[in-house]
Amino acid sequence: MQRASFENDLIPLQSLLEEKLRLRTGHLRDRLSKARYRLPRRLRKDVEFILQADYMTQNPHLAIMVSETRFQGAVRAISAYLADLDPAQERKNRLLNLAALIALYVLLTGAGVVGVMVWRDLV
Repeated sequence: MQRASFENDLIPLQSLLEEKLRLRTGHLRDRLSKARYRLPRRLRKDVEFILQADYMTQNPHLAIMVSETRFQGAVRAISAYLADLDPAQERKNRLLNLAALIALYVLLTGAGVVGVMVWRDLV
């Protein structure tokens, strides 16, 4: 696999990383490393393969060892997942999870206070 075709195949993936995950700065390795833990487990191996292919395509002798079909499949799988993401929905879910967590903490604290009051015969 040639370095030029490798970089051309990653252009749509880079734009999806910018648009959906807000990873705008840094080299592809940095972006994919940050995105690795925000992706499902099944796609982490694909990210690892793309990172390894990035390293290998810098050397012409190692570039021959990169499987182009596996690379294309990995790029397609990650791109398909990122295309389905909705950043607004992700923010909304994060806020709802935070609100639910705060409500749980308030409920548990209240239950603890009532429990201590019952234990000390204050109620």
